[in-house]
Amino acid sequence: AEDGIRDFCLSRGLGDVYKRQEYMGTVMKRVILGLVAINIANKRRQRDTIKMIPSQDTKQQGFDEYGNYYMSIEAMWQAEFNPETDVIKKVGSRDNWYQKASDFWDKEEASIKGVLGGHDYLHEPDIRDSERFLLPFLKSQTIGNDRALDCGAGIGRVAQHLLMKHFKKVDLVDQCAKYIEEARRLLGNEPNIGEFYVAGLQDLQLKERYDLIWVQWVCIYLTDDDFVRFLNTCKGHLKENGILVLKENLTKTGFIVDKEDNSVTRSDELYRGIFERAGLKVVSSKLQEGFPKGFFRVMHYALAPL
Repeated sequence: AEDGIRDFCLSRGLGDVYKRQEYMGTVMKRVILGLVAINIANKRRQRDTIKMIPSQDTKQQGFDEYGNYYMSIEAMWQAEFNPETDVIKKVGSRDNWYQKASDFWDKEEASIKGVLGGHDYLHEPDIRDSERFLLPFLKSQTIGNDRALDCGAGIGRVAQHLLMKHFKKVDLVDQCAKYIEEARRLLGNEPNIGEFYVAGLQDLQLKERYDLIWVQWVCIYLTDDDFVRFLNTCKGHLKENGILVLKENLTKTGFIVDKEDNSVTRSDELYRGIFERAGLKVVSSKLQEGFPKGFFRVMHYALAPL
């Protein structure tokens, strides 16, 4: 729990998404006040978030910034979406979950600095390490280089600085219309740019087949069930020998819910459980290098159908 609280307090202020704490005093005060409230309430009744879950495995537990503790991620979704549960600052429904994330990003500027939450200095080391992870698959001809899809593309940061260098055609998808509009302005005349889609990954429908589907800093916004559905959609649109690369923040254990933008940062164990549910295997994984201290660890996963 102590590691989790430290991770959370280093995580606020999120961007594309790096979630870093720039106001530790404020958030810690919220956590402490929330814990006090829970202790008082527990003298009178057992919290619904704890009663729901039979598991006592602390590696599966999580919390949010308001002092809500959940015995598992399944219990968290049940508690947050059930109108009868007693949860501080409850999300309320699946629609509310996605709407708040959408509203959050609509307020951010359409620039590299904006999509990285003000941490634009992360751009170069991010692209550099992503390329190091991707190149062995291309050089060994494990995958083809005809078409790639950038999911959660924002203004086309990854597409422009990584994917367009290595693929003949690159499609982009993001739920934020102003980001896609800026991506179209910046990249629309490039010969290897393909289609632009405005869609949330929870609603994504695809028509092409891809050698590579790149998914970065966006799956934190998906519920577990929608995450599995999205991965199944991607799996069905991979070419033979195609792969899906997912790059995402990690907690050390369990999960952390951030209700500023309705996101959930998961552990490696939770990610691998979701991959298994979607019928995907991890063929390679590597931690991001070169980021400053004070950020979540970031993992690259290369996934292929089982």
